[in-house]
Amino acid sequence: MLADEAVSEPILTGLNLSRSTVQFFRHNDMDHLRSILQSIANDDKRLKRDTSQQRRFIVVEGLYRNTGDICPLPEILALKEEFFYRVILDESVSFGALGRTGRGVTEHFGVSVSEVEVLLLAMDTALASVGGVCIGSREIVDHQRLSGAGYCFSASAAPFLSAAACKALQIIEESPSLLETLHANSRYLHKSIVDKVDGLQLRCSVPTPIMHLNLATPLDSLEEEVAKIMDISDYCVNHGVGVLASKFSLLNSTSGMKYRPSLTLCASTKLSPEDMQRVVATLIAASKI
Repeated sequence: MLADEAVSEPILTGLNLSRSTVQFFRHNDMDHLRSILQSIANDDKRLKRDTSQQRRFIVVEGLYRNTGDICPLPEILALKEEFFYRVILDESVSFGALGRTGRGVTEHFGVSVSEVEVLLLAMDTALASVGGVCIGSREIVDHQRLSGAGYCFSASAAPFLSAAACKALQIIEESPSLLETLHANSRYLHKSIVDKVDGLQLRCSVPTPIMHLNLATPLDSLEEEVAKIMDISDYCVNHGVGVLASKFSLLNSTSGMKYRPSLTLCASTKLSPEDMQRVVATLIAASKI
């Protein structure tokens, strides 16, 4: 398997449980992914392996919860066709957040879900439930149902959890204004932070519902930067604004690089203009402490 180095903890756990040979490519770096694919293809030619008979996957997230940016899905699909791979796409965060009707990164790019062999979705995000969904061919879904860790070591979801997910899905389908509000709030927060918050900078240049903010000026040591981020987060929470301090680092980084500690801010449909103005004002004050 080839996986983006910024994938979140649930995917890392799945990669470990799969007992596959895993290589990580630099986050959203399609040139690096191509170089790995080409290197494997060269080995196939040298060893006379039939590439069409290999079980190989490229593993990515639609919207990365650890970085707040979107995967370049059309480029990934082009590479998987060229090198005879399958794609496992985790839409846990992008479903209900991206696309005109909230269908995720596939809709965002105008890609048919049939072009993605395995599409995964956790139900604890937009669907406000527990468990997960696997979308693919009948063969893939049957295999996942019978071999997945959740089936083997746990039990089926309680009926009320499925009912809650179905109701949430119905609300999303019947209320397109929710998506419009979410996208508008994401753009507003993104622009306000860029324009007004001098002490912090957004990691991603594209507005998405998940925003990671770094210190605008790096400190001398990682410990100092973590402490500063924690202080800012504590200030925000104490002033009624929920901002998470994230110390995520690329433990599997192929480049030796680690992401700097960040603040994580999530847009939602429930934020009013006054709420967002308060968020920005609190971030401005917190960045100066």
